[in-house]
Amino acid sequence: MRNEELYEYVFHFNPYNELWSAIPRDSYQEYFNNNEMDGVLKSKELTTLFSLIGKGATFVNSIT
Repeated sequence: MRNEELYEYVFHFNPYNELWSAIPRDSYQEYFNNNEMDGVLKSKELTTLFSLIGKGATFVNSIT
C-alpha cells in the first residue's frame, strides 16, 4: 500500500460505539453533521481500514 492513499481520508474514532471511521477528506465536514452518510468506511480496527483503502479507490467505491 502506498501511504499517499491515506492522505485522501480523515480518520475518526467514536468511543461510544468503539468504531473507527475513514471519511473522504472532501466530505469530512458533512460527516460531523451526519455520521451515517454514504462513502464512509467503518471498522473496529484501524488496520482494517488501512487494508481496505490500500486496495484502491475503485474497490472502496464498490463497497460504500
